[in-house]
Amino acid sequence: MNFTFSADALYRHGRLIVIERVILGVFLVLPLLIVAFLFSDELWQDHLRQARDPGTRRVDWRHPLRSLLHRH
Repeated sequence: MNFTFSADALYRHGRLIVIERVILGVFLVLPLLIVAFLFSDELWQDHLRQARDPGTRRVDWRHPLRSLLHRH
């Protein structure tokens, strides 16, 4: 058996690894961007809803212990 690799084979193998990492990165990052966009849009819509109707109860985003200690 001959285990020597040519420079061309190593180059192709390296390119395949780079392409694989790019594809995996896209599949990992793209859903995160979609979720971040949807969450920020929901927060923005909530902000607009509160601006139109000031009598509604606001969401308390503080830590649960802090919100329990400092009730208004």
